Order: sequence, then C-alpha cells, then structure tokens
Amino acid sequence: MMQPHPPWRGRQDEKPGRGCSGGAGVGPRLGIVLARFPVLSETFILRELHELWRTGTAVSVYAFGSSPDALAHPMVTSLDVPVIILPEHHRRTHIARAFGFWSVHAPGRLVRSLRNVGGREAFHAAMGALYLAREALPLAPQHFHAHYLSSPAAAARTMSILHGVTFSATAHAHDIFLSDADELGMRVRQAAWVRTISRYNRRLLRGLAPDVPRGRVQVIRVGIDLTAHAYRPPDPRPSVCRVTTVGRLVSIKGIDVLLRALALIPPERWTLSVVGGGPLDASLKELSGELGISDRVRFEGPLIQEAVAEVLSRTDLFVLEAQRDDKGNMDGLPSALTEALAMGIPTVSTTVSGIPELLAAGAGTIVPPGDPGELAAAIQRLMEDPLLRNRMSARGRRQVERGWNLTRTGRDLAGRLAALSGCELAPPVLTA
Repeated sequence: MMQPHPPWRGRQDEKPGRGCSGGAGVGPRLGIVLARFPVLSETFILRELHELWRTGTAVSVYAFGSSPDALAHPMVTSLDVPVIILPEHHRRTHIARAFGFWSVHAPGRLVRSLRNVGGREAFHAAMGALYLAREALPLAPQHFHAHYLSSPAAAARTMSILHGVTFSATAHAHDIFLSDADELGMRVRQAAWVRTISRYNRRLLRGLAPDVPRGRVQVIRVGIDLTAHAYRPPDPRPSVCRVTTVGRLVSIKGIDVLLRALALIPPERWTLSVVGGGPLDASLKELSGELGISDRVRFEGPLIQEAVAEVLSRTDLFVLEAQRDDKGNMDGLPSALTEALAMGIPTVSTTVSGIPELLAAGAGTIVPPGDPGELAAAIQRLMEDPLLRNRMSARGRRQVERGWNLTRTGRDLAGRLAALSGCELAPPVLTA
C-alpha cells in the first residue's frame, strides 16, 4: 500500500517537510519529466541530468517510454538516479488504478489536474502522469521540470498539482514549432517558469503569452562539457578536407542540400562523414550515388557521444545545413554545432532559428538555407583560406566558453530549479 507521507531522510528528531532541502546536507528534490528515456539523440538532456545529479540535486526521472534506440551513451549507466517509466504492457490498467488511487486520496487535486490540459496528446499525457505521480510519492519531488513544452510539460503540470508543488519546462525546438500556438501560450501561463535555449525562442514564446511577466520565460543555454571536447588548432593546409555533419537523418538537417553542394566541388578535395541514423538513410545514400559522389561519402550511422567526439577529432570542417520543413519544424540550436566549435572546427550553418546566436561575431559561417551553390561557395572559401579557418577556430572556442559551458549553464539551471522548489503549495493530504 502506498505510504500516506513520503519517507523522511533527515535526522530522527526532524519532522517531515517539503522545504528547500531534501534532508540534512541534501539538495532540492527535483522530478524531471521526459517523453522517453534515454534517447541517443538527446545527449543534451542526459548531460544536464548528470550535471544536476553531480552538483548535489536529488533528481528522479519520469518518462512515458523507455529508449527507442539500440545504443545508449555510457553516461546513462553512471547516472545513479531513480528512473520511473510508464509500463508499455497493460498501460490502461496501470492508469486506471492510478486514477482510482487519486480519486480516493486527493479527489480535488485530481479534478484540477485534468482541467485545461490542452488537446488530445496533452490529455493522454496527463492521464499517464497519474501513474507517474503516484509512483513519485516516496521520492517526494519538490518541483517538476519537463523537457519539451508539449506533452511532457502537460504531464509535469498534472504531477505538480497532484503533489502540491510547482512545475517548469525547457522549450527546445519541435515542441514549439509543431505545437498549437494557443496551447503553448496556455502552458507558459500555467508554468512557474519556462526555460528556453535561444533568444529566438524566447521572443516567440513571449509573443504567445504577452500578458505574463517577461521573466517567466528566460534563456539558459544548453551547455557542453568542455573537458570532453578539447580544442585543437585546424590543420593549415589539409590535402583532403574532411567534412563532417552530425544529426538525425531527417529533412530539417538538410543533408541532401549538403550532398548537392559537395557535388559542385572537385571530389578529390574532400570527404564527408555523415553521423546519425533516421528515416532518410536509404534515400540519402541513393542521392549520393546519383550525384556520383558515393565513394567520397561515409555514412557512419548513429554513434554514442564518445564515438562522435572521435569523428570530430579528425574533422577539418563541420557543416550543418539546417532547414525549416513544410510543417514549420526546424532545429533549435543543435548541440553538435556547439561541440564542433568547442573543438576548434571551422563551421558552416544556416540562418535558421537560434543558430546565428551561436555563430555570431565570426565564430562560424552563416548561409541562407536550401541553396547548394551558396553552401558550396562557403565551404570552398574555408578550404582555401587557412587564416580564416584559424580565426574562426579560435573565435568558435571562445564563444562556447563564454555562453555554452556546461559547468556554468548547469549551475544556472540548478539554481533556478532549486529556487522554484521552495514555491510549492501545501503537500497532498493522503489517507492510508
């Protein structure tokens, strides 16, 4: 039977509580809500979880599914935190039992938690959150934080109401660009705080909820571990320019445009490594054959982060031809770009979304999306100008050190979430 109150880890003479500390010498207790965990392409989430845990925050993870990937980053096994996943089998039964539990123990909160959740997907997430919220009771999170302002944020809201605490969310990319604008505005109003990863996103979200305080939506960058991405000066005159792109093989990564651009450059001057997997794998390989460059292109497939770093360590030029697709989806600010800059790799990308914020002040080359000729010209300029590559390499590293250092961004995020953990309502009153 579920305990009527969460277990208390403090001294024996202390009484249970839900203040800013999880116990003597313990940081705040945070519940992180995700769609799936772990996901190979979401290295940025794993890094932040690890940083929160490393700095003393008591993190627990709640997800609606387990990993869809055959590979997992080694950091997953070193992350010693509770992970609770909504079971795939007999899911409706688990949700129905959780609904019954909350109907008995906190009926008023149950009703409030299922009001104003949004559309169909958000409602399904809220129902699944009933199970996750019940399983979270022994861990007693003082605040819930979701990655993505879509269904995970709807679930975090439900869990926060049931637990009598606040919730916040990080808004990344597809969760903004593919979601209903009215529902996004509602979620910004409901959240205690919304963190996003770029000034571009912040302007968009503030515009969707102009009536909320401006400080409700703030930028904290997605940082990377600089020690794991060591800087090296570029090769002054490589005989063959080793080009790399990293990302899921989907249309917004523009790999087809990159292939067409490289086909305009003499093939003896370059090779290309494509790191990532996805639905366009076969069609991109077919395109490279049609363009007559398949012998110059290596499709590496999906790789763990250490293997990605190894590919980058032998890269002369990094290209991410980010696009906006016909549904409006696009990248937010890809971590692969940040990693390349940190390692001193001259970089070319596009004007999409928040990317120019990272590549500003000469940290990289920016071209309009969707133009193979423009992209080919930018690549050739970097191939032919070692002084430009050197300047860009140094500026790129400095840019990441200033704004995308995981130690700093993780500290900022942990501090903000710790402050929010002291803003809860009264704890749930549960009967045995």
